[in-house]
Amino acid sequence: MPANWSARWANMSQRTQVFFLRSFVNIKRRDPKILDLVELGLDTIIRETEYIPRAKDLADLCAPFMVPIENHTRLRHLVARSTASWGRLPRRLNRRT
Repeated sequence: MPANWSARWANMSQRTQVFFLRSFVNIKRRDPKILDLVELGLDTIIRETEYIPRAKDLADLCAPFMVPIENHTRLRHLVARSTASWGRLPRRLNRRT
């Protein structure tokens, strides 16, 4: 990674950070270390109150859950966090009609 990577990351909007993480997670979903980026994406979504995530943001971040993951404890933790994040979606998306 470039030396100024953290400065670039800090200057990105939350929307851009989530888009970047979604894109990268989607491309590298089978990489064993991808759960680190999934966790960073969930942290960003949970931490930032000015950005309201879309269902696609969470669905894309959860894409690695569909491939075998050996660390079941970490998987359970991330699934619980992602499930909790669904509450941040706009009400109109949470209601079933």
